[in-house]
Amino acid sequence: MTSMFGGGWRRRNASWRERACLLVALFAVVWICFGVNVWGGVPIRFHTDRAGYVSLNIYGVDGSVARQLLTASWMAEGDHDVIWDGLTTPAAARAGEALPAGEYSWKAIFHEGLGVKLRGWACNGGVRPWESADGKGDWGGDRGTPSAVTADAERVYLGWTLDETGRAVVACDLEGRAVWSHRGGIAGGCKALGVDDGMVYVLGGTEGEEAEGGAIYRLRAGDGASVPWPNGEASLKITSLWPADGTPKPHWADAMAVRTGRIYLSFTGAQFMSVLDAKSGAYLETVVGAPPGAVDAVPTKTELPGKPGVMVDADFAVTALHGGVLGKLLLNHDPMWIVVSDLTPLEREERITALTMLGDGAKFHRHDVFLGLDAPFHQVQARPILQAEGFTWIAGRAGGRSLLGPWQPDGLRNIRAVALDGAGKLWVAEGDGFPKRFSVWDTGGNRGRLARELFGAADLGARGGAIHPNDPNLMVGQGCEWRLDPKTGKASCLGVITREGMDSARFGVGPQGRVYLVVRHSEDGPVSIFERVADGDYRMRARIFPADADLKELPASSPREVMAAARTVFWADENGNGEREAGELHVAPGAWRFGGWSLPVTPDLALCGTNSRRGHHGFEFKPIGWTACGAPLYDFAHPAVLPTFGESSSDGRLTLQWDGARFTCWDAATARARWSYPGAGDVPAATAWVEGQIFGARGACGCVKLPAPIGNVWVIPTEAGDWHLLTEDGFYLSRLFESDPSKAQWPADAIPGADMSRASLAAIHGAFGGSVTLGTDGKVYLQAGQRAFWNLELTGLDTVRTLGGGRVTLVRDRKAETPSTSSGP
Repeated sequence: MTSMFGGGWRRRNASWRERACLLVALFAVVWICFGVNVWGGVPIRFHTDRAGYVSLNIYGVDGSVARQLLTASWMAEGDHDVIWDGLTTPAAARAGEALPAGEYSWKAIFHEGLGVKLRGWACNGGVRPWESADGKGDWGGDRGTPSAVTADAERVYLGWTLDETGRAVVACDLEGRAVWSHRGGIAGGCKALGVDDGMVYVLGGTEGEEAEGGAIYRLRAGDGASVPWPNGEASLKITSLWPADGTPKPHWADAMAVRTGRIYLSFTGAQFMSVLDAKSGAYLETVVGAPPGAVDAVPTKTELPGKPGVMVDADFAVTALHGGVLGKLLLNHDPMWIVVSDLTPLEREERITALTMLGDGAKFHRHDVFLGLDAPFHQVQARPILQAEGFTWIAGRAGGRSLLGPWQPDGLRNIRAVALDGAGKLWVAEGDGFPKRFSVWDTGGNRGRLARELFGAADLGARGGAIHPNDPNLMVGQGCEWRLDPKTGKASCLGVITREGMDSARFGVGPQGRVYLVVRHSEDGPVSIFERVADGDYRMRARIFPADADLKELPASSPREVMAAARTVFWADENGNGEREAGELHVAPGAWRFGGWSLPVTPDLALCGTNSRRGHHGFEFKPIGWTACGAPLYDFAHPAVLPTFGESSSDGRLTLQWDGARFTCWDAATARARWSYPGAGDVPAATAWVEGQIFGARGACGCVKLPAPIGNVWVIPTEAGDWHLLTEDGFYLSRLFESDPSKAQWPADAIPGADMSRASLAAIHGAFGGSVTLGTDGKVYLQAGQRAFWNLELTGLDTVRTLGGGRVTLVRDRKAETPSTSSGP
């Protein structure tokens, strides 16, 4: 091999001195040619016996990190020489600072690549729990609850009240597999659905009145493509139906059905129903009467009054009047007029919230109507149209499913819409958020049997999820507990834990291996501690909340009052009755706040918080005892003072602080900073990711402790969609996921074991979720997701090892003040 200077290598492996001299010569050439002052850089040499990723830190004599020189940098197999310029780690927008001359040391770690593989997911009924180009991925409205359902012979169409980054309308086959989906616009929503002649009609639209039923738009049933109205407009505004005569008219409709070329709209408050032409949107007829609600219609034949034997096309329509009266209308088609009307009052407590019809299209009196009944029944009943006082078929347990506790799949709640599919099964949209569910019921016999249940979508960013440390097939999210099927990856609901929401959640373990779940219900809201007793059965044992002078809990909807609270109450249940009794309330002055966007809790249930009266310090509370029923007790009067507020390490020795510009790791015992790592709270526009950059951070979502050389490692999600791992020694261990959605690589199928390493979470638009769990099996599990709670395993940790280390001496030229000499390992 001939060198660029005309000489040659005398033997295959040159000495360190020869290589150092050549390196200095090369840098001298660079300086001469390009004017870059690199004279005197400190070279560090190491060897990798295989290709992989190297993280290398420079340490000062006190053990603190002086420079993160390599941050999971890709290295081929062989010898490597890197140059330290004598500067600290550069920040996102500025160069590093010069360090003083002196003795330093270096350490490096190596791995062959960390990744994540899919184990399963919860709270999402999609074919794939992520968005995909074929429209079959993702599922439903992330901000809303199920609100609508309609069906034709081939498909079922589902609607949600509100979506932000999700899908307000999803079309699926009769088995519940998504075929296409449609986003309703920015904060779009769906109030009702209808399908007729190959067209899906959506009562809803974008944010505001339209999403509340202020417009109707159309989608092609086959592929979900938008179909404008004849005037070229995408939406038919409800306000455009009324003449501009100054008379107040409704801005939105309350219910809709579409049949045989007609759109039926209910305006409950205005006490009338309107009929429109489905093809043109033209106004045809008004039916005035008692306040109408849910409505449906079917085609039929009728004999004209006074003309025996003369049969004409008509629509037989039913509507819920006053909520508990079934109104029946027979409407001629051409010209449109009411042939007959009738009323059937139900029992006093029966309130109809949804209805659909099935029967012989030639004779209206042979129809059955399926009625969704609200509280106290929470059931669907089939009633013959001419004998609607009694039912022939019923679905759902009496009184509906329990609000909390183990899951009761045969119970319905908050029925908002019903529809019969082409196979004769009944689909029910349940407008409950804990969990969100569409249920499917067999209609044979006289009792409905649950055939299928479809959950989700998870709220934006899938916040508040966590994986059970003893059984990674158990996880929580959306206020519920879920069990994954390890073969399919899909999850079944085990029970409802809380109906207050779960902004952040962490598992912990108490005495005798008792498992606890710590939940913060909203960003500035109360914190509850539940004990897991059995599948889906969680008992609240303790709660921390801001209180008024009478020790009554301040609502989380009043953030100013909460933050200005003069006292915080900690309740610990003594006897297991779940009631707050006087002797169980412990009062601490000031407003205690636990966490920022994430809840810092260690596996032994130590809580980290701040107090409005105690400055910017952090405080840690470890359980000092347990009540008879197993509630943890904390001493709010004597907390352990931390150097700052942040995410404690899993063993409690360290605290990771995020100040919006950098992460700093503090030693809890000495209050000394061990290292810092630069970041940025915002994501710069059009900025390509380079190794080691952390953009869009808000802090860590948890920490786990692993064997050396990793030790404690913090997991940091970002708004950019990528996640980052920082170790207790200040190493940047790895990046997870892809920050650029255009570069994302998704698995072809959502199956256990699928590689999610290059998946992207960037579509969340500012929502931060996620958690990390160290299983009792020694594996690390990550909960992440967009509109589903993904259950992931962190892979590649078995390849992490120490690469080497040694001493370096930084000597600065007195004239140029640049590094000039070094000593190797």
